Amino acid sequence: MLSFKDIIIASAVLAVARGHAVILNAQGEAGSPASIGFKVDPNIARNCTAINPCQQDATLIRDAEINANIVNECGRTEISGNIDIGENTENALAAGQVTKVKAGGQLTVTIHQVNADGAGPFACDLDQTSNALGGSGQVPLEVTNNVPGANGFSQVKAQQFNVTVKLPADMKCTGGS
Repeated sequence: MLSFKDIIIASAVLAVARGHAVILNAQGEAGSPASIGFKVDPNIARNCTAINPCQQDATLIRDAEINANIVNECGRTEISGNIDIGENTENALAAGQVTKVKAGGQLTVTIHQVNADGAGPFACDLDQTSNALGGSGQVPLEVTNNVPGANGFSQVKAQQFNVTVKLPADMKCTGGS
């Protein structure tokens, strides 16, 4: 079974669109609680595209910022800055916002596309070491039922999509919070 950190890292890396999208929900095994993206604020409006308030909790993951050690692999949000993986993992565990997955299973992620540059297709990677390897060592995952778009752009605005992520049959996660 995955640790929560693995699940959220997998979910957070879905935000690699480098645009304006928010992970509203990540659901693994039936009956387990849902996870949400780190730093997602349920009180932020989802019916608009403006920077304030609608993009404030959108995850921004930029390779240049990661390589310059400005942020970690989970990126940042406008409203909260760098997403601290350890702190957010502990907060989610305490709040009971931890979905469970298993090897060979799947994860359904609900993504809210804020504006035109928050489109798909999305990619997802899994760090089976709970971020012990930093920016290396991720396993690319198969994403089906992806968000429409080309190179992160489309004409869609303020809309939700479900993305399905298939987990490897030989998945063996280590580490934890």
